[in-house]
Amino acid sequence: LNFAFGDEKQLIISNMSAFPPSRQNLPTLISGGLAPGVYSIFLELTNWLGKIGKSTFDLAQSSGFDGPMGDELVRPLVEIAGVGERTVFVNEDLRLSAEAVAATCSTISASDPFLRFTWSFTCTNCAGQEMDLTRLAASVRTFDLLVPKGSLLAGGVYTFTVEVAQASLALVRSQASVIVHVGVRP
Repeated sequence: LNFAFGDEKQLIISNMSAFPPSRQNLPTLISGGLAPGVYSIFLELTNWLGKIGKSTFDLAQSSGFDGPMGDELVRPLVEIAGVGERTVFVNEDLRLSAEAVAATCSTISASDPFLRFTWSFTCTNCAGQEMDLTRLAASVRTFDLLVPKGSLLAGGVYTFTVEVAQASLALVRSQASVIVHVGVRP
């Protein structure tokens, strides 16, 4: 590959396959990080003239969280459904819904899909306002959060955060946040 494409400024990856240790000789799409092990990588490059170079090499992925991908394989993925920043009016309920996927690392048991959701909030311009989310206990520990109308201050800018933990990895958590502006209906 180095000889064939040494002077090229632009190359196209026309084919790439990864063969993980658990599935030798079965190609796998790499999307995100890699679980620990030795991978066999096949790479095919094409330049603008259509010349093709092919190579196969081994890639060793160590265990631990010190790689460039960090620990995303052992973290559940979470996001708050809907548009990012949003506006709600004082006389409306605020409904937020989190969507999460359990961690897929091979060290996690497939029989442990249990995810725990915990909601919290901050308000940047709501001096003195306190809202006890525990009174919303029916929704605080689930993927949905309902804040009844009249609970938020008009003109307030709130950041609601959901934190998700997987039962077998209680110390490894993921978060997602959304900014909510509270308006007054004319």
